Amino acid sequence: MLIETQDAALLHHIMQQAFAEYRHDASPSSALDESIDSIKLELHNGMRAFVWQHQQQTVAMVKTQWRQDVLYFARLAVLPSFRGQGHVKHLLAALAKLALTHGYTAMECKVRAEVSRNVALYQGLGFVCVASETVHKENGTAVPTLTMRKALRESMNNPF
Repeated sequence: MLIETQDAALLHHIMQQAFAEYRHDASPSSALDESIDSIKLELHNGMRAFVWQHQQQTVAMVKTQWRQDVLYFARLAVLPSFRGQGHVKHLLAALAKLALTHGYTAMECKVRAEVSRNVALYQGLGFVCVASETVHKENGTAVPTLTMRKALRESMNNPF
C-alpha cells in the first residue's frame, strides 16, 4: 500500500539502510549525506514523500516532485531484507496510478549509469533512457547519470 508521509525520521531511516551499501564507493551516494532536518526542509518546500507498506510493515520509500509535465521521483529505497520481492514494481505502479489521477502522463528518475542492476530494473519496468549527463560532486568526482522516463498508460488498472 502506498501512503504519503511527512515522517522525515522514517524516510531517513529507510534511505540510510538502503543506500548503506554505497558508503565505501569511490563516490558514495549523496543520499547518505541527507539528514532528518534536510528531509524536513524538502517536505516543507513542496517535496512529497511516500512509503510502501507490505503486510503492515513499511519496506520502501520514495521522494517525488510533481513537475508541470512529469512526475519526477528520487531516492527510491527498499530495505535490504525486502529486496527482490517486487516492492519497487508495486510502489511505482501505485505511484503511476496516483499520477494518472492528477493528469500526469509520464514518470522520470535519474540513475547512476554504473549501477547496472538499477538501470536494468527500470528498463524492465519500461523506462527508457532519454538523457545522459555527468554530474560533478563537490569532491570533484564525476558521476555518469542517466535520465530515465516511462510514459504512463491511460488504463488505471495497469499504468505500467
